[in-house]
Amino acid sequence: MSLPVRYFEALWDAGAMPVALPHGADWTRIEEYADRFGGFLFSGGGDVDPKYYGEEPSPKLGSVSEERDRFEFALLSSVMIREKPVFGICRGEQLLNVGLGGSLFQHIEGHARTSPDGPWIWHRVTVRPGNLLADIVGAGPLRVNSSHHQAVKAEAKPLRIAAENEEGITEGFDLPGHPFFLGVQWHPEVYYKEDEKAAALFRAFTEACRGKEGA
Repeated sequence: MSLPVRYFEALWDAGAMPVALPHGADWTRIEEYADRFGGFLFSGGGDVDPKYYGEEPSPKLGSVSEERDRFEFALLSSVMIREKPVFGICRGEQLLNVGLGGSLFQHIEGHARTSPDGPWIWHRVTVRPGNLLADIVGAGPLRVNSSHHQAVKAEAKPLRIAAENEEGITEGFDLPGHPFFLGVQWHPEVYYKEDEKAAALFRAFTEACRGKEGA
């Protein structure tokens, strides 16, 4: 897989020094990664294999990567033990939910672009008060983009819903008691240069990572 440069740009502009971790690397280094870096952003990408939440594949399931799934779930486990900051975007949010015991809708209509270069779908979510997302962008309606065909179905029990779309589907969550743990279904890295609230997500994550390197 290739990682869009916009993730790096959003983190650079927030003051971070992003490093991409190859999921095909020696897995014995996962513990070293978890120790060395200050925080971890789980990015967008292909579908999470439904076997990780106890379901058979739907005919509408997209591409999955066993190597990536196994690597990211193992990395998440190591990162959680160390209480390092975690930020999940799109697939990343879905992976965080499954990694903590939740499940996904394997396919939903109307939230994916018609092509990789097609126009983004824009819609509104409602940010609930009293959570990490609300602390960063404020509670209430928020205009966001989307390009996904899977979404959170059952939230992992430790998680707290932070935002929902007009259909009542979870689009954001946090983890009470964790130093920084945030998942969003949309792609703030795409429009952070034009939107202060999108940029604030990366600044808050970067600030949470400071001083965590090697900790």
